[in-house]
Amino acid sequence: MKKSILIIDDDKNILQYLTDALEDHGFDVTTCLKGDEGIDLYDDVRPFLVLTDLRMSGIDGLGVIERIKEKDKDARIIMMTGFASVETAVEAMKRGAEDYIVKPFDVADLLPVMDRFKERDRLDLEKETPQKDMIANVLSEYGLTSEAMKKIFNTVFKVAKTNATVLLTGESGVGKELVAKCIHKFSPRKNKPFVPVDCGAITESLLESELFGHQKGSFTGANENHIGLFESASGGTLFLDEIGNMTLGLQVKLLRALQEKKIKPVGSVKEKSVDIRVIVATNKNLRWEVDQGTFRKDLYYRLDVISILVPSLRERPEDIEGLTDWFLRYFAEKGYSKKTFSKDTHQKFKTYHWPGNIRELSGVIEQMVTLTNQSEISDEDLPDHIRQPNHGRDFKAEKNRVVTEFEKGFLEEALKRNQGNVSKTARELDISRKSLYQKMKDLDIKAD
Repeated sequence: MKKSILIIDDDKNILQYLTDALEDHGFDVTTCLKGDEGIDLYDDVRPFLVLTDLRMSGIDGLGVIERIKEKDKDARIIMMTGFASVETAVEAMKRGAEDYIVKPFDVADLLPVMDRFKERDRLDLEKETPQKDMIANVLSEYGLTSEAMKKIFNTVFKVAKTNATVLLTGESGVGKELVAKCIHKFSPRKNKPFVPVDCGAITESLLESELFGHQKGSFTGANENHIGLFESASGGTLFLDEIGNMTLGLQVKLLRALQEKKIKPVGSVKEKSVDIRVIVATNKNLRWEVDQGTFRKDLYYRLDVISILVPSLRERPEDIEGLTDWFLRYFAEKGYSKKTFSKDTHQKFKTYHWPGNIRELSGVIEQMVTLTNQSEISDEDLPDHIRQPNHGRDFKAEKNRVVTEFEKGFLEEALKRNQGNVSKTARELDISRKSLYQKMKDLDIKAD
């Protein structure tokens, strides 16, 4: 597969020379004459390397570097300039450029730099091999075989190495806490605490005290100093489940804690610094909650650094058999009788729609290993609503699934029609590029 290069320069002769020379060396080349056009093109091209001129009308080369780095911190950019100076080079590096090259130059001068990038990619790929083995081990442990979960755990491994805030979304019971635990397990913080808290199960006044702690005498019943969960998770990971249920008043304090890395216990006048990684989860559509005024926009953008949508169990039926076997082993280890499932029972599980997702699956299996006398659980042992799957159908969930599938198919077809060009597709659909990118992110659509 050819590697792509994006060149931004307001000199057509330079563009033509570089295009011809780089294509002769086996690269795919995309060019543009303006900085803002190059910034927009970056999302569509996702190039191996960006070459940008320094002096251009409108957004100059330094602005291009800064804007592209905001989009992709790993972007490789080389500054081209006919006005080289130490100050120029230093500023370009500060903005995120990998290197700079002085005009006029020969393409042969660029090739060693590109070889260095290719070698770095090769070494990164070698590093990924044990990572892939670790991901495969986690998937195998829980019996997860779906492509959706493979993609999620590839993302999990990448974000685990960072301190970025992660927003996990999906229906109740899909396994968001498991994903959060794996992020912690693969992270440099793995030997420090993983502290979960259900924000929907605690009242606002108590939740503030639980999160930030309180001073003795700060309210009725505060008979002694209390260390909050932010402090308890020091050096580790704090998992805030059902973040969508947090009140607006507490959202303000959470935002400050995330931004400043400091907390103030209830009743205290002194702030404390904290070193934690925060992962949050919700079954709500936070963007919709923001529009309704029930969730702060600034907190939403602070949380939505890395977003991972965990699909429902009915969207990945290939995971059901493996999860079923895992729960059988789990309950056997907890002292329940060892059981197996008949082939027909596995098939019934696959055809049931599981509105409660993995949490419901766990409950049903625990019920059957408790009540079934035989060592093999058969079709007759299943609850009526699973043996007769038309009973109790979740029509709302099915409607949402059908609507989502239609919307995803519609957008994928539109992108295909426009050869993956996001800007062109957005114009055709009469929506903004930003809205289209958000839809693509929500529906896990890639522009090829």
